[in-house]
Amino acid sequence: MPDYQRLFAAFPPASRQDWEQQLTKDLKGRSLADLNWQLEEHLRLSPLQTAEDLPRSTSPLTSGRPDNTWQIGEYIEVADLGAANAQALEGLVGGCNAPLFRLHHLPNVEELKILLADIEPHFISAHFAPLYPGRDPAELFRNLIYYVRYRGVELADISGSMDFDPLLDWTDPPFRALARILRFADRYMPNFKVLQVNGQVLHTGIENTSRELALLLAKGTEYLAQLDLLGIPPALTNRHLQFTVATSTSYFVEIAKIRALKILWANVLNGYQLPGAPIPPVAAHLAPESQTPQTEYNMIMAATQAMAAAIGGADLVYVLPANFAKNEPSTAFTRRIARNVQHLLQLESGLNRVVDPAAGSYFLDNLTQQLCAQAWQRFQEIEKSGGYLNLA
Repeated sequence: MPDYQRLFAAFPPASRQDWEQQLTKDLKGRSLADLNWQLEEHLRLSPLQTAEDLPRSTSPLTSGRPDNTWQIGEYIEVADLGAANAQALEGLVGGCNAPLFRLHHLPNVEELKILLADIEPHFISAHFAPLYPGRDPAELFRNLIYYVRYRGVELADISGSMDFDPLLDWTDPPFRALARILRFADRYMPNFKVLQVNGQVLHTGIENTSRELALLLAKGTEYLAQLDLLGIPPALTNRHLQFTVATSTSYFVEIAKIRALKILWANVLNGYQLPGAPIPPVAAHLAPESQTPQTEYNMIMAATQAMAAAIGGADLVYVLPANFAKNEPSTAFTRRIARNVQHLLQLESGLNRVVDPAAGSYFLDNLTQQLCAQAWQRFQEIEKSGGYLNLA
């Protein structure tokens, strides 16, 4: 008899009635309904979940991935170019493989040489967030291309993203410029994401999770539609798209949110006659408002937040340094702890080995399905009212 069969034989099957009888005994007269969780107005969960409670049968969410490996991110604040380069090199030596360069001005090619000195761009996933006034994605993208060519690296070997969300960054979104960038990227840089669906600003608390998901879908769909009008097929746009989400301290909700996002976007792609199209990467960022002035507490909470993102299936995870809430610059120590949280989850907990660690949890599967149902209904309402651009 295989080991797993002997293990299961040691635990006789229990029906829902068996569980209810045991809970009635343990609660000593208190109603099980008293423990129900009212997450949203139309979303209520019981702590007791069995297969019978699932609206439909489920299977592991693979998103086309062979495992659950995610990239370890780190924020690199680019004010002083030399200092930012030193921090990036420190992070890469420490195990970061997806640095996010937060740019406070448009760097020219000579400045990129300083910023990226001694960094092999084709060995990592490099991400760039323009945070300066009048940010122009075309100018930044052009300078990055010139730099890569200066390094003698094939553009096709470059992976990463440009953190640009037209509906967030512009009052008059430059879709025509974006269309040109997408055509170039699709031809020469197939592994580079040039368009973000930024959901961090849509995160307003766990009680609004289905709304957050619906707005993410509506914004992403708006990009597919707007670029389709300019001759960019939805399949092409989807290949160069990336989602970003904020991860709060509500462990189960954040796991289910990321899982639901992938299911919902697959439904959107089905609507565009793109079944089986790749699901864009999801980058999870710890919600800044989840931090407290207590550095040690933040380190502990960061572990559960990063764990939720990993179990949910995030493709990139960015952990805030534990002293962020104090409005202090990060230190070598707080950056190392932020990286090591993810190393522990991968190297010791092995969360990267199982493609969907949450699969088989009746509670998480039920929560995921309910979030999908509520978010899809809200999304359809947004679309009927004219889509994301017509939101008040």
